Amino acid sequence: MENNERTIKLGLEHLLEDGHEKIVYGALKKLHINTRSVEFDDFLQEARLAYAKAYVRFPQDLQENDRQFHGYAYQRFTGECWTSFVTDKRKKTCKL
Repeated sequence: MENNERTIKLGLEHLLEDGHEKIVYGALKKLHINTRSVEFDDFLQEARLAYAKAYVRFPQDLQENDRQFHGYAYQRFTGECWTSFVTDKRKKTCKL
């Protein structure tokens, strides 16, 4: 599939295939965001969306480079979720 044919919707469908969602849960675990956290569902949705965005932006053929894509996607959404996590914590600690 060409890069310009990929959409967010197809990225979300790809996430739900063949256990790809394990990568999302692994990234959240790495960031110490566990299922008991009040914000877990929010971060899970953000991570899923970041995965879909990575799917759209990945510059290579996904079928030939599936393993490289997983690394690329993992880095993308750990970065995005970490940024969101830090920003969210600042907002909570800086409220007057």
